Amino acid sequence: MNYFERELRKIVGRCEYIRNPKYVGRACVGRLDDDIVVKMKFESTMIRDKYNALRVTLLNRSEGKIDSQLIRLSELWGMKSFNGNDIDPHIWKYNDEVSLYC
Repeated sequence: MNYFERELRKIVGRCEYIRNPKYVGRACVGRLDDDIVVKMKFESTMIRDKYNALRVTLLNRSEGKIDSQLIRLSELWGMKSFNGNDIDPHIWKYNDEVSLYC
């Protein structure tokens, strides 16, 4: 289990509506009902390997994409102060190490 999967499991574990979640890399796919699937994926919006957002997409089995929303971690937690500087909370992947910076 990688870092992204652990974080997605925390999110999905708090939601009673997502059934049968499957995890692959930085993404999770689960069922909301028989026709609607939710997909969540950590995304990098500006700098490679700096994942500062979570994209949530709803898909209908027969009609395709319903809606998609990009949620920046700073929108959830606010900007954080580090050594007197404001930083955008993010998950940073460097070589084989992954850490949360906030």
